[in-house]
Amino acid sequence: MKRGGLSHLRNRQIHTSRMNAFYRCTKCGYVYDQQKEAVKFRMLSADWKCPECGAEKRDFIRLHRTKE
Repeated sequence: MKRGGLSHLRNRQIHTSRMNAFYRCTKCGYVYDQQKEAVKFRMLSADWKCPECGAEKRDFIRLHRTKE
């Protein structure tokens, strides 16, 4: 087997986990679920604000769904 032959699988796992990510506002708890929104969180403009409390984009943390 070639060295690094599984790198494409690792990249796919990372990509999948990012698609399953959601972002929570650390100020008010609002959840931005990028699976339900038309725009991925990272594609939102830098001046985007939380629609609930007005917190800045940098005040959000990325979380991942767990398998049920």
